[in-house]
Amino acid sequence: MASKYTAVLYVHGIGNPARNASLSTFLDYFDLYGQTQSKEGLGKPRNFSYRTAVTDDDEVVHYVEFKRIVTKAGQARVAKTIRVYEAYWVPEAESRYSLVYVLLWLLMRALSPFRLAFSTWRNFPAFRLSCLHSLAATRSVNKIEKLERAFRDFENWENRRQFPKGSFSEFKAFLGTLRQTRGTTSDDLISLADEWRCHTRRTIWEKIITVVGTVSGIFLAAAIQAYLCYGTWRYAAIGFPSAMAQAYLAITAITLVVSFCVIKAAKEYAYDVLTWTINSEKDQRFQTRERVVGYTRRLINHVASGHDCEEFFIVSHSLGTSIAAEALLQEGQRAKAEEDEGEGKRRLGILGKLVAVFTIGSPIDLIFNFFQTDTTFSHRYNRLREEQRLSIAMPPFRIAGRAGHAKLVNIWSRFDPISSPLTSLRKSISERRDAIVNVEAIPPGIPSPLETHIGYYADPKVMGLIYTSIMSGTNVVASAEPTEIQPALRMYGPWVNLISVALGLIFLAVFALGSSIIASAISFAALVIWLLGIWRWRRNTLLSIQAARGRFLKR
Repeated sequence: MASKYTAVLYVHGIGNPARNASLSTFLDYFDLYGQTQSKEGLGKPRNFSYRTAVTDDDEVVHYVEFKRIVTKAGQARVAKTIRVYEAYWVPEAESRYSLVYVLLWLLMRALSPFRLAFSTWRNFPAFRLSCLHSLAATRSVNKIEKLERAFRDFENWENRRQFPKGSFSEFKAFLGTLRQTRGTTSDDLISLADEWRCHTRRTIWEKIITVVGTVSGIFLAAAIQAYLCYGTWRYAAIGFPSAMAQAYLAITAITLVVSFCVIKAAKEYAYDVLTWTINSEKDQRFQTRERVVGYTRRLINHVASGHDCEEFFIVSHSLGTSIAAEALLQEGQRAKAEEDEGEGKRRLGILGKLVAVFTIGSPIDLIFNFFQTDTTFSHRYNRLREEQRLSIAMPPFRIAGRAGHAKLVNIWSRFDPISSPLTSLRKSISERRDAIVNVEAIPPGIPSPLETHIGYYADPKVMGLIYTSIMSGTNVVASAEPTEIQPALRMYGPWVNLISVALGLIFLAVFALGSSIIASAISFAALVIWLLGIWRWRRNTLLSIQAARGRFLKR
């Protein structure tokens, strides 16, 4: 048998997982899905072994190797060898921040949607173009391309002088001055621009509502917790004489423990996200971000550069999707800059092996929308920033002026608050339209945001895409597929979580502020009834999903 193999690089998400922990979870579900397959078809994964290699930089790299076993003419044989590596970037991401720094950072991020809402149409061009690109699924791509070109022209010096305010009304006036082109009139562009503006406004207001709801909930929860502690201290002074006093003590203790666990987890995750979003090169922690990207980029180079490596895949989750995308595109940027030189040709040859990048539960667009900078003070500076921004115009998605065969498959869920369809990695609508495919998943953790975010691999549709692609060596998703969303999911969506939190806060507020046990009991009963209703809805919905799509994978 030949020594050729397929390489898979797994990039874990935020937090502080033990080495190989996230990789093992992925492989468990990969193997579980494989057991449902036939050896006459895709085959089964067998003969798992655990090995070690040394890179050119003298770093030790561990990987898991297994065989794809298929049956031909009644005989079992090895059809492929697969090696799975983990990009364990935790050691490179050691950063610490003071509480004041984190709070100020959160405050500035919370103000971003308001800055967008009160900015002129010329401001935040990258965000507005990303909103325009998201209309491409239901609108004429040709018209979107012409409107995008007009918006870029609206930025140049001549039009800045003629339309100094940069408002939407001035942009419409500018569109009215354009020469009519074949198949498109200025009225067509103005009509599409109105739709674009409505979609952009809706996107901004959704973010504002999210921020206001989150901040209000945090302050309300903190105020209720403080009042519960005050009431408990007051009852403690007289020795907890009643059932109400003892209930106060119990509920205060429970809420304090829950608050401590939530704050501890949020703090740990916030460090990774905060480090990733630092843009100032003066900040020493910016170098942490660069180390994480550099480590991942070198690992991509090592994993795919093996002489016997025939094809290459990347599977990434959560913040790991941002790290994987940036590392891959930075490697592509270097290859493009040196494409006529020996090193550039070597890099292009390595990147040409990439078949697919799977981004799962990705915050790429969330980070892009909340953390980009308004850079409209200089037309030239804007152009430089736009030209230098990484996108799918880079290898491996476009190589030597031609479309590459690699695709980015973005898997998201409406119940996962940090994931969304991915559009921001496309700077221009003309950039290879089939390079990004958005697929909506229905993990078994719905409606819980955390369980949804960590439960993607248990969705047989998600693991089926990954398994089929890796085992067959092909891009199995040609374009965005319609998701079989149940009517109950369309109706309730993530709102069940918001209503549950609101009812929980109402119950605690009534209990903390009221002196009537009856009122507290009624609010508590309402909360329990609501939660039981959600549990029943969730069970029935998931059963109907499994009837249509197959049972969820269970370890």
